[in-house]
Amino acid sequence: MTGELLGGRDSNARRLGRVVQRGPTPDFAAQVLRHLKRSSWPHAPTLIARNAEGSVLSYVDGTAATTRLLRHEAAEDDPLAAVAALVRQFHDLMAGTDLAGDAETVCHNDLDPSNTVYRWIGQRLVPVALVDWDMAAPGSRITDLAQMCWAFTGVGPRADPEIVRHRIGVITAAYGWECGLDEVVEVMLARQQDAADVSTGALSAAENEADRRWTLRHLR
Repeated sequence: MTGELLGGRDSNARRLGRVVQRGPTPDFAAQVLRHLKRSSWPHAPTLIARNAEGSVLSYVDGTAATTRLLRHEAAEDDPLAAVAALVRQFHDLMAGTDLAGDAETVCHNDLDPSNTVYRWIGQRLVPVALVDWDMAAPGSRITDLAQMCWAFTGVGPRADPEIVRHRIGVITAAYGWECGLDEVVEVMLARQQDAADVSTGALSAAENEADRRWTLRHLR
């Protein structure tokens, strides 16, 4: 496959003009993307074609936050609030649909700055799309909310607890979460433990475990 290799978690995604070629899109994720397209929600790529060997999606102009500098910029109040608002929109669109079934909504399940496309608009860094929907599944709103509070706030051994707490407050306020933070932290811990358990590399497992220990110490 030729073309520009894109950043983000999907190491096989390549841009070819105005489209992106990547690996196969799971059936459920394909249904979610089509529902979002029918709903005229502009913050996800359009699934153009797919088969057992791969998928073609529309290219979203912008940059995923894969570098340390861009992740730092993405953790400022305005971008954080904007991402949380996008996730709330998505959750509201999926709630009550056949895809959600008996669950509260459909979750993205892999929210991360590296799966978020940003653009600079003047002096503002603005999130414009969520990408890599392969792990989408029916679930509870708090699952994605806790994932955001982990992945977007700089949790880790070198983090300043007050800064992380402030960022979590920005996310939960922008989302409109009114059920308190204790449950969010418990789900964060569970996701960190799950990530450590399924990590394929020793370094990744150690990083996820370090995040979990930091969360236990400073947020619980």
